[in-house]
Amino acid sequence: MERALTDQPIPLDREAVAKIFDLHYDELYRYLYGRLGHQETAEDLTQAAFHRLVEAIGRGRGPSRNARAWLYRVARNLAVDEVRRQTLRSRHAVRDSIEAAVGVGEQAEANIAAEGLRKAMDHLTRRQREVIELKFVHGLTTPEVAEVLTLSKRGVLKLQQRGLAALRTQLMLANVREGQTR
Repeated sequence: MERALTDQPIPLDREAVAKIFDLHYDELYRYLYGRLGHQETAEDLTQAAFHRLVEAIGRGRGPSRNARAWLYRVARNLAVDEVRRQTLRSRHAVRDSIEAAVGVGEQAEANIAAEGLRKAMDHLTRRQREVIELKFVHGLTTPEVAEVLTLSKRGVLKLQQRGLAALRTQLMLANVREGQTR
């Protein structure tokens, strides 16, 4: 049902827009919070993304196929604009995303793992990091990531492959270094 709704052309219908809002508000908020590290800004930009969706549909220029990917692209652009305006830096996007998704009891273990992953992610290119975050932290499909980043599916897969290989290398090096310090 969820995929069917977000993959169809979107009519100017309050009920359909409300369903899209219900399906994607939380995940879009987590994505923006992970990128910006500021709760109120993430809430404001999430609202702005949905406001743009309603405006675009009203003008007949809304998403033609995939509302989820369209919303992520708008959210990404809003986040980039916000960072430029306020010169905010993304604070530990992966750690924040994991913390938002993990229960309190598992937080300590997740923090340790997230710190190692964040350090490894620092060695990726910006595009590789975006692909990895969108695919594995936020659960977008390859076609959705391609649409968000305006890349071909093949380009996304190449960035994913290279990024994962670089992550594996960095994590192995970290394990070797950790073993030497014990």
